[in-house]
Amino acid sequence: MTVHDERGSVTVVVVTITFALLMLGGLVFDGGRIITAQQQADAVAEAAARASAQQLDENSLRSNDQVVIDAAAGERRANDYLRDAGYTGTVTINGSVASVTVQHQQGTSLLGLIGFESVTVHGEGSARAVRGITRELSLIHISEPTRLLSISYAVFCLTKKKNQNK
Repeated sequence: MTVHDERGSVTVVVVTITFALLMLGGLVFDGGRIITAQQQADAVAEAAARASAQQLDENSLRSNDQVVIDAAAGERRANDYLRDAGYTGTVTINGSVASVTVQHQQGTSLLGLIGFESVTVHGEGSARAVRGITRELSLIHISEPTRLLSISYAVFCLTKKKNQNK
């Protein structure tokens, strides 16, 4: 029976386990940053779409009382917003709806050690231009966006009620 020299075998196991734990930590840390970047990309796309939807075609509104987004002004406004936010994307305007899709490079920290230097995240948002509030509301409510079938916001504003005692 021969005796095998096992000196150094523990070192190989420790190095392997350390590398695996480092990569697992990288997945957790960088994965969290990627998820946050995805949410931020959605928020930027939604905000750019809302900025675009504010650019109404006044001629259409005055002549036939239809709410339509001025395509050139809306696209310019959304692209200015994206540029200021550090994102690139595309803007599509169809009547009273502005849709924005964005792309952004999210750098990685620990995953860069195994060759994943960055990840491209995408975000989408849309906004519809509508006529103003036609009746008084007695509350303020802002709904949060969801990632279900469609992303939507609803904003209701307080208005001061006229004094009934006069």
